[in-house]
Amino acid sequence: MTRIIVKSTLALVLTLGTLVSWSQSGSSKSLVAPADVLQTQSASSQQFESLANMWENKVRADQSNANAWLNWFDAARFSHFQNKLKVRSEGEKMQLEAIVAQMAESIPESSQLHYARFLLNPFAQESFSDLETAYQSRTMGQQQLELDYISYLKLTGQQAELKKQLVGLKAKELFNSVEMEYNHNVLISVPKNGIVLTHGNSDTFPLLIWQEVEGLREDVKVVNIEWLQNENYRAELFSEFGVEPPSGELNNIYNWASAMVKNSGDRPLTFALTIPPTFLQQHQGQLHCTGLVFVIQDEYSPKELLKNWDDFKLDHFTDAKGLNANYQVPLYLLNQYFKQHGPERKLEDLEKYKAHFPELFKAGR
Repeated sequence: MTRIIVKSTLALVLTLGTLVSWSQSGSSKSLVAPADVLQTQSASSQQFESLANMWENKVRADQSNANAWLNWFDAARFSHFQNKLKVRSEGEKMQLEAIVAQMAESIPESSQLHYARFLLNPFAQESFSDLETAYQSRTMGQQQLELDYISYLKLTGQQAELKKQLVGLKAKELFNSVEMEYNHNVLISVPKNGIVLTHGNSDTFPLLIWQEVEGLREDVKVVNIEWLQNENYRAELFSEFGVEPPSGELNNIYNWASAMVKNSGDRPLTFALTIPPTFLQQHQGQLHCTGLVFVIQDEYSPKELLKNWDDFKLDHFTDAKGLNANYQVPLYLLNQYFKQHGPERKLEDLEKYKAHFPELFKAGR
């Protein structure tokens, strides 16, 4: 079997350390006041703490400002996420619960209050009533609320309404041409009848648009790992694949996702490159790149990567910004392969894309 001479794809990822993950995939779009939204989607926990302090001060100045309340809650929520893993301590949960309790006194029955209640336990079955109320009573554009509502429709099997919402989402062009093209290529990268685990907005909803609206790769099952917080969806998924659920302290989305690694049945299990490297590291040695996903398999051949790259749309791969930064992984592997095995023209074809990553390909790498 032909092999690419590189330690492992995962080792490469951890060395690069620049993959665009959840925090750069639109998750911070949930901050709602249009004039005051975050300017960067990759802010550190310290930056979010500063934002939380700012929004708290705005709340103290005007306790009827519902947007300020939600922005305070959201900034506090994001400040707790460490190393791109969405996990918080009991003390941090209590802090968020205290903010919500104050919201209930100052802005009762507001859309923002119900949405904050949902976000305390996102996608838990008991939280859906708050999500529905928040969505139906919304008074301003809340992009993240709309996306969470689409997730709710997906999890509860409301197919007709889901497709309607996705058609509307496509028409709004919330996800730009770069993000849409990138996710087209993600679907192309997944083996037939495969499962792809995702982690954010820009690596999930464009996939659903491609599938539900455009009819592309409907054989692929898209699973955002945050959806695993819904016990009914998780139970159905685990039953389908014969997964033994972890228990006790291991009962969180990352360990639920890890449980799927062991029991994906006959369907190939893949991870989007946007999954945090700190989580992927747990499965080092099992992950192999087939384009813009890692597939779980023991043996690796570059055959799928070579074919998938040829089927990619690359009209908007004109820089290394945002999600496009993740192309460095397949590019590196393709470059290694064509240097070892040719043909020379294929190596030359990569040059215009390699130019976006001068540090990675310096000194003739």
